Amino acid sequence: MITRLNAKEFQNLQGIEFGKLSRFTLLSGYNNVGKSTILEAIFTLFDRYNPYIFKILMLG
Repeated sequence: MITRLNAKEFQNLQGIEFGKLSRFTLLSGYNNVGKSTILEAIFTLFDRYNPYIFKILMLG
């Protein structure tokens, strides 16, 4: 379970930090503010040893 998230210089995020995340966390906001970018950062972190990661991200 992710309890804290800190992302720096990932795509269009300059720096963002979430502390004390619970088991269920809801991301909400206006269009084009970075919700999907946060999810992509988490996906990249946990799947970084997969050799096909870049093919998956390019197709998605």
